[in-house]
Amino acid sequence: GEVLLIEAALAAPRWLTPENAENRCWVRGGEVHLLPRPRPPEPQRLPIREALARLRTARGATKAKDKVQAAIASRLEGYPQHAIELSRHIVRAVLPGHVARLLLAYPQLVAVALDHLPLPPTRELTRLRNQLSGEEAALRFDCEGPPAAETVCVGIRLTRCQYARLRGLRFQLPQRFTAKHWQQPPGATVEEKAMLLGATLCAGLEVAYLQATGSATAVLRWPQLEALLPEVVPWFADAAFARHTAAARPSLSSSSAAVRRAFHQQNNLDEGFRAALQQALRNEAVTAVVDVKAHWRDRSDAEDWLEVSAEDLDRDMAARQAEFEAFDRRRGTSSKGGGAATGVSEGATPEDVKNEIASMGKQLAGLLARASCVDGVDAGSGTGGTGQEGAGPSQSARAASGAAAATRPAGGRAGRDEDSDSDDGSGSGDLDVLGMEDEPGADSSASDSEEGAAGRGEGSLDEYMAELDEQLEGALDSFGPAAGEGLAPEAGGLRLGSEHVKVHGAGPVELDVHAMEHVLASYCAEHSLEPGPASLLLGELGLAGGFG
Repeated sequence: GEVLLIEAALAAPRWLTPENAENRCWVRGGEVHLLPRPRPPEPQRLPIREALARLRTARGATKAKDKVQAAIASRLEGYPQHAIELSRHIVRAVLPGHVARLLLAYPQLVAVALDHLPLPPTRELTRLRNQLSGEEAALRFDCEGPPAAETVCVGIRLTRCQYARLRGLRFQLPQRFTAKHWQQPPGATVEEKAMLLGATLCAGLEVAYLQATGSATAVLRWPQLEALLPEVVPWFADAAFARHTAAARPSLSSSSAAVRRAFHQQNNLDEGFRAALQQALRNEAVTAVVDVKAHWRDRSDAEDWLEVSAEDLDRDMAARQAEFEAFDRRRGTSSKGGGAATGVSEGATPEDVKNEIASMGKQLAGLLARASCVDGVDAGSGTGGTGQEGAGPSQSARAASGAAAATRPAGGRAGRDEDSDSDDGSGSGDLDVLGMEDEPGADSSASDSEEGAAGRGEGSLDEYMAELDEQLEGALDSFGPAAGEGLAPEAGGLRLGSEHVKVHGAGPVELDVHAMEHVLASYCAEHSLEPGPASLLLGELGLAGGFG
């Protein structure tokens, strides 16, 4: 049922999703039926037994709307004849006589041959061939078989998908299947393309035969002609089965083609592919019924469908885009209040929506382009540590807090119409998700004064950093040389000991020239890019302004 919903995706109800659509879509009486949407505490996935019970008791009330029926009917127009014409491709091929009769009697063998292309290495084929004996070894699919195996030119039916895949394959055939060893039909001269196609199909069949692919046996249970069906259905006379056939309407007959085909399709599917293929080749009905002369083709089907012009592609894409735009317009006019939630008016055109999205993207790009200080994003007001005006972390923090507030329901309520989050938590005012409610630098003076007051108060950051300096100095210097022992040993002009250097004091700072050389090289490599680690580090040391 879900396949039908794909074809009617633009007309199906909006509540219908892949999670709840299973066992809710049915075809009954030539019409599509949709079971009602799940209601809590009903599970999303409906059991098939319960779904069938609802479908029977609804008595037509579950019939889908006319627009759904019309959408599916338009997709199925002319089916299956139109689908067969679109998917079928008949091409000339030169094959040995016994292989040609086999492919005409069982067209599905073409798929078996294509499934085994490209071919395995020739050494592997030789090894598999050497393992055969007796009648199995005598069966061949090339032109080196018995003298009676003359080649014939017939029209082989493929699907367009199969033919396109066959045309796209690039591999080398074994020597036995090349044009040098592939014989022309008696009294005819066929193009090289038909010769190559026939040799390729025969090579794929030989690989399937040598590998004894078990799944290929089922193909030989689907004969093209009714004369190849069995005459007797053994289980039809069974007493238990007879009770069911007596109640069937219309009644079943053991001689009908439908009953015999149903039996043959399920008969002895565990039989090996080699044995089943040999039995099909020995079947005299195949030779008697299949007339290769009746399948002669003067030419193959046209291949213009393989090429799609740019004009045709643009026309098809424009038609499909028109369907989507019409669908969006219908949804836009039918929804109530949808435009207010997105910031776009209800009657806005697709161009207006694009402009609105582009504007929001520019604002977000501007926020992302701003750099925070080395300490991270400051939740308070003020400018960032990089010294760029208007690019401080306060606005980024407001954007983050606004985005977080947008995800929290106000007062425990959920839903688009019930959200009432705001900046101040009062439930009034517009939520500024992008954090652009203030102009850059509008409250910088007030913020600076507050930060200055906070820094001079008890327990400020300076006092905390000074205390950390003392602790680190005591911890690191305790591992150095003891008093009176002199300085730490040196290697290459660098001291090997460790000591703590205070960078927050007012006095001069002793720097390692070797380390500063690498910092300056990193700073020069940044050039005109965004501030990197070197710029932030030099800024903390008060040197960024001198190098900018």
